[in-house]
Amino acid sequence: LPSWRAHRDTIHDLEFSRDGQRLLTASADQWIRVWDVATRKELAALEGHTAQVLAAAFNTNATQVVSGGADRQLKVWDIATREKIISLGNSAAAITSVAWPGDGTSILATTDGGGVFRYTNLKSHTGEQSSASGDERRLGELPDAALCIASSADGTRIVAGSHDGTVRLWNAEGKLLAEVRPMPVPESPAWVSSTPDLRAAPESATAAGRVPA
Repeated sequence: LPSWRAHRDTIHDLEFSRDGQRLLTASADQWIRVWDVATRKELAALEGHTAQVLAAAFNTNATQVVSGGADRQLKVWDIATREKIISLGNSAAAITSVAWPGDGTSILATTDGGGVFRYTNLKSHTGEQSSASGDERRLGELPDAALCIASSADGTRIVAGSHDGTVRLWNAEGKLLAEVRPMPVPESPAWVSSTPDLRAAPESATAAGRVPA
């Protein structure tokens, strides 16, 4: 199978575009890269994070990318211009996973503080503008660091998982619909030996079973 070196450090996340023609990679080297799958040619290199990039996702038609990282920044990029066009939220914790579901009108993100967020009314900006460009809503939280997020195709069901094994499901308005808690680890059963008792029988028992000479 074909392979290539995409980054100089750990790749934390990757995603195919919906048509399968592009591949997105996010790395600890602080870069996000977009690749042509057939040729393995780099189509865009996106620079702007100041720490490891932990998560990235395409929009519906793979013309834009959302990324989040250990620098607590959540950014949206235009692939053609290679420019950051949206900054989202003001997170106090690292952004650990992202998703861009449905028709592309909202972005989802989780943090290592356990927060689960939804961003809507996305507004792009250019140049030196740095103001937040979307409305942030906290959908819910998890009892430990949130590490992954996904949604239904229409964006009406959002699920996230945490470091401790908890999974929670919300609707788009933040109503908790279901929860799966970690399974308790069963206690080990008491050890029972299956080895026969090979201790010598009492002398009387031995004598009783002795064949007379």
